[in-house]
Amino acid sequence: MRADIYAPYGRFKRPQAAAREIWIGGGVGISPFISWLQDEAAGQFDKATLVYCYNPSRAFPSVDTLQGMAQARGVNFVANCGGTEPLAQTLKRTAAETDPQQIQVSFCGPKGLLGQVRELMSECRIPQGNLHYEFFEFR
Repeated sequence: MRADIYAPYGRFKRPQAAAREIWIGGGVGISPFISWLQDEAAGQFDKATLVYCYNPSRAFPSVDTLQGMAQARGVNFVANCGGTEPLAQTLKRTAAETDPQQIQVSFCGPKGLLGQVRELMSECRIPQGNLHYEFFEFR
């Protein structure tokens, strides 16, 4: 078996001037958001919501661990196991509370989930230009 491993390029960063942030991590795509939660110099976590889309048989770290990390930093945490209903509800609720133009969505996960995120953003009138994403999946 051959594996090519590349270092991160440092382009997946938190938006600086967002009124609200929605972070969506799919599977192993949760990794950059864990890094954001662990950044001691970062602030304004109260405007962020982390949605963890996962398969319960492969969730690592555990949902409880992530929930504890989010809670410690003041980030709203949404566990999304199977389907996209919790994700859809989160986007709809946030768009109802905040001008959709002011919502920044950061996504890291598989391509299929990205398509669903784009559709949900359109339904909620969140501009596609407010989406920053990286693919993170095993092939």
